[in-house]
Amino acid sequence: MAKSRLRSIAGLILVVMLLGASVAGCGKPAEPAKPAEPSQPSQPAQPESKPIKLGVISSQTGFDAANGRYITEGMKMAIDDINAAGGLLGRKVQGIFEDDQGNQDVAVSALNKILSSNPDVDGLMLPVLSTEVLAMESIVKKAGVVGLYGGSNVKITTLGNEWIFRILPNDAVAGISAAKFAIEDLKAKKIGVIHSAEAFGTGGAEIIQKTCKELGIEPVAILSHNVEDKDFTAQLMTMKQKGVDTIIVWDLATPSGMICKQIKQLGIKANVVGSAAWVIPDVLKLAGDSAEGTYSIMDGVPVDDKHPDAKVAEFANRFKQRTGAFNNYGAAYYDAVMVWAEAVKKAGSTDRAKVRDALKSIKDMKLNAATYSFDAVGEGVHQSAAVKIEGGSPKLIKMVSAK
Repeated sequence: MAKSRLRSIAGLILVVMLLGASVAGCGKPAEPAKPAEPSQPSQPAQPESKPIKLGVISSQTGFDAANGRYITEGMKMAIDDINAAGGLLGRKVQGIFEDDQGNQDVAVSALNKILSSNPDVDGLMLPVLSTEVLAMESIVKKAGVVGLYGGSNVKITTLGNEWIFRILPNDAVAGISAAKFAIEDLKAKKIGVIHSAEAFGTGGAEIIQKTCKELGIEPVAILSHNVEDKDFTAQLMTMKQKGVDTIIVWDLATPSGMICKQIKQLGIKANVVGSAAWVIPDVLKLAGDSAEGTYSIMDGVPVDDKHPDAKVAEFANRFKQRTGAFNNYGAAYYDAVMVWAEAVKKAGSTDRAKVRDALKSIKDMKLNAATYSFDAVGEGVHQSAAVKIEGGSPKLIKMVSAK
């Protein structure tokens, strides 16, 4: 009886369920399922803007590394400052650095490496050694990209290359200034000249000799040496025997320091006027007390914490914190990067021809090492500073014009 009743209840439940399904089926037909929306292609990630590329060739090793490290750090510092301020044209500047080892063949290889691996390079910073610049300028011209350089040989700007721009006084400016200062200010009567047997030294010595003659004083000795030499006794003893009252040393960094020491060791009593390399911190350190009271023809007012322009003094302190010393060559190459950056801004583009033309238009741009005004042949600096070494540092005596 109980089992029969349970079966009846189960059957009733089943009937009710079937009726519910039937009623639902008699209602409004279900809408067909909408086809799936086609998937939207994902937007490609926007690439970061390409950096503006600046190729740099400097002496990071080799015989001129004492100077080259300050030059290299000056350019790195400038690139860092530009990027910290937002870059150029909204893009970062990327420095591509190569070591020339103080050798013109290596320098040419370094330039070719930059141009082949970075055919879109937007500018070049070229060496301070004239021999290297002379070996590279035709390659720069063929590539059609601007290059700023410090090499001082006068010949460079006579080659008709509108793509290269000098950011230091040329040998005519510096050499004329050295001769004028020696004769007009130091009252030299018997001048001896010692120089390195490469483009910088030889070119400068020729200018010095010519200017001395024009001012009525014929040098009693003009002697050269190889860049690798360390003993200058023969040349200096010749000058001592000729009774020189002034020695003009137109030389590279390391030889300058050695010559300075040897002048004192040989007991030569004469005024000494060095090239701009004379005041490089490593040279003054090498020369020690021998440098005290000597003179130098610098490319500009000493860039140190006593500079009369507060902004330059602030830069000098930052540079010293970075490198351990003040250095005008480092300041000049910092300026070179900033001059190039200004040309890019003026051009409003990295178009090479537009940047070149913008560089030509830069006038009276006052920076750290000099005021830059480019003339028709790419000369940017037109005067020198005569300084005296006092307390181990250069002190400004006067500005000397080559005119």
